[in-house]
Amino acid sequence: KYHDDTILANVIALVDEAQMGKAPIQRLVDRISAIFVPAVVICAILASLSWMFFSEGYGDYNSTELAIMVLVSTLVIACPCALGLATPTALMVGTGVGAQYGLLIKGIDALQKSYKTNTLILDKTGTLTIGKPSVTNVKIVNAEADNPLMIAASLETGSTHPIAGAISKAYSKDSEQLIIFDKVENIGGMGLLGYLDGKEYAVGNQALMERKGVIVSDTIQDLKEILTNGTTVVFVSKDQKLIGWIEMEDRLRETTNLAISKAKNLGLEVIMLTGDRIETASTISKEVGITRFEAESKPDEKAAFVKKLQQEGSTVAMIGDGVNDAAALAIADVGIAMGAGSDIALEAADIVLLRDDLLDVVSTLELGRATMRKIRGNLGWAFVYNLVGIPLAMGALITSTGWLLPPAFAAGAMALSSVSVVFNSLTLKSWKPHRA
Repeated sequence: KYHDDTILANVIALVDEAQMGKAPIQRLVDRISAIFVPAVVICAILASLSWMFFSEGYGDYNSTELAIMVLVSTLVIACPCALGLATPTALMVGTGVGAQYGLLIKGIDALQKSYKTNTLILDKTGTLTIGKPSVTNVKIVNAEADNPLMIAASLETGSTHPIAGAISKAYSKDSEQLIIFDKVENIGGMGLLGYLDGKEYAVGNQALMERKGVIVSDTIQDLKEILTNGTTVVFVSKDQKLIGWIEMEDRLRETTNLAISKAKNLGLEVIMLTGDRIETASTISKEVGITRFEAESKPDEKAAFVKKLQQEGSTVAMIGDGVNDAAALAIADVGIAMGAGSDIALEAADIVLLRDDLLDVVSTLELGRATMRKIRGNLGWAFVYNLVGIPLAMGALITSTGWLLPPAFAAGAMALSSVSVVFNSLTLKSWKPHRA
């Protein structure tokens, strides 16, 4: 999508794209303005005609002069400048401040929707964890079986998944050469299949093994104890027979627990959504303080889960980094991708976190709320200004106090209202993410 691959070029492109867009609240303001402007013109004309034909003037002004003063003052003070500036100025400052702190907001809608978010869904690998698992053990079912690490490394060649990287790195220490398969097939959310000399090899999770008719029940008791420690297990099979498995661990990010705690303090329901086995998911969820999780979820099931929550009335923010998360990121009200994630995840997300820091997820939601507070404050001031100024310009106080808002004063008040809205938006530049 972007012609320059440098980070700086992409940052500039994303910020420009966000600032050129219109948030839903801005479109609402535009609709209100479309009614407000002609309504004010009609009111100004009616008020002017009333003073011209139904009054004898007032003070130093005859009826015609008074009518002209009322018409001009009303049209000048009702100029919807403040109303038009209220939303875009706050959004421009908000997206700019976000970019300063590594929060790249691709779509302006995301900033507004983040304000309404009440449910936060997090992927595990690469989101809660650093996304760089390491192989801790290789288990071979029997001594005569093929080397499961060699088969896994051969099948994972070319894959960008963190697990593939860990397997390839572990096998690089071995002197044996990789197998060149006739055909390799990717099974989304499960693993890989390889074909060679009429034999079928598979590497992936238990769901893939069950799909291929591989019996793992004989070894499952041994695995339960391993899985309760948060270890990820990758099975390897050949012709529907289990030949072994690979154990690997991935460290949690340093800020994971703090980020989840802060998310809860914001009133968000936090859910972990992962393709890992339920035992591993349960262990990790307890470690980070998440009470609700969905395990063994395929990519389409992740997206379906997000959609289900939306149908129940939740506004969902989804955080992920991999190909398996892309569909869920696209469907979520606010899709947030870790900066080191896959290209498809970055493209599907509304917001990209350059620093790969889970605390930035909370910062993004806080920035959305801060920006929306500014917008609401700006709109409130703009409406109050018109609510007070227009009656004064139309001569509401002439008969009781003899005072009329002159055109010069009306112009000054209009300019002051616009300056006030811009200044209020600029105060958002002082926003900083809370890191503790």
